[in-house]
Amino acid sequence: MNKIIFLISSIILLAGCSDINRIETPEKNIVQKGNLVFAEGRWGIILATSLGIIPKINFASISCDTNDMTCEEIESFIWTPKEQPILKENLLYHQRSVYQIIDYSDNTIKAKREAPVADIEITISLKDHFAEKSFRETKARGSETSNPNIYGKWILK
Repeated sequence: MNKIIFLISSIILLAGCSDINRIETPEKNIVQKGNLVFAEGRWGIILATSLGIIPKINFASISCDTNDMTCEEIESFIWTPKEQPILKENLLYHQRSVYQIIDYSDNTIKAKREAPVADIEITISLKDHFAEKSFRETKARGSETSNPNIYGKWILK
């Protein structure tokens, strides 16, 4: 938690003092400590039909507990007017999401979150020191505005 508070404070300080495109985040790190798995880094886009899902400047901290089969993802974003034209200034945004682990085998965790408008999955491979996130809108839970042609995939950098 202290890392996140420090990170957010650093982002605010850096955003006020320097070029917004030159903000640094901690390097990717994936570790296991007993029944806990931690991953952190910046989501880098692989492909997406809508670029407004995760901004270029972001940081994610994921903690998975294989005892209770859940993962928590905390993300911090800086949205710019270029990415979100309705904004007049840069916006720092923070969100927390909880995922259910649907598979844990061979040092790989796959977790899923079924949001009202989309399915989001995170896969973490301890062996390969790799994590990815996928997103696809769905009408499965009654959201009439969702569009299954909107999707994205990111890797942790």
